[in-house]
Amino acid sequence: FKVFEREFPILAMILISKKYRNTAREFAMQLHRFESRIVIGMVFDYLRIHNPEYKIIPIHDAFLVKESEAEAIQEQFERIFYEFTKIKPVLVRK
Repeated sequence: FKVFEREFPILAMILISKKYRNTAREFAMQLHRFESRIVIGMVFDYLRIHNPEYKIIPIHDAFLVKESEAEAIQEQFERIFYEFTKIKPVLVRK
């Protein structure tokens, strides 16, 4: 956890503040919840408010978007996610 804390201090602080118990399963669950809050609570809401012309449907761990809007949405997604986490997300378009 010390390496993680050094590399990702914001995430580490959040995990500690949630009284994270040092188990791999709980750690993974906390990261999943945190990612969901960022993706839906921040990225999706930002895109919906600032780009109402985009038709975006969140589906579990993905967004369904028009192919013609995918590149612009991906660029904004990456920027917003990075601004909050300082982590470049790995996105796959299908």
